[in-house]
Amino acid sequence: MHNKKINNKAKSFVKLQIINLIIYLFVFVIISIIAVCSDIGKEKLFYVSLGYLSVSSFASGFVAGFKERKKGIICGMLSALPFLLIICILSIILNKFDIDYNLIISIIAALIFSAVGGIVAVNIKLK
Repeated sequence: MHNKKINNKAKSFVKLQIINLIIYLFVFVIISIIAVCSDIGKEKLFYVSLGYLSVSSFASGFVAGFKERKKGIICGMLSALPFLLIICILSIILNKFDIDYNLIISIIAALIFSAVGGIVAVNIKLK
């Protein structure tokens, strides 16, 4: 019985991560189209990507919190962790193993926005 409950939680977490990946990719495509069409400079690219990451993190935290309906902060932050891990690994590799302040700001923003998304989702009243 206990193994079934753990199995169901694991399956639910994997499904949630697939949904979150779709959300991240959807927002990424929209932001990329906007960035290309508006011809933003390299200086502003970090801020655009930070906005994309924040919106996507909020959405994934919202989905996680809405599904669980409790512990919004924890659900929201956990929903962002797999993608933050990927972002950190790629950023560290591309920056030749140098951790810069942009990466730290991105991590903090993603955790905050995913937690807020989880909180908002848990506190929405259903009729």
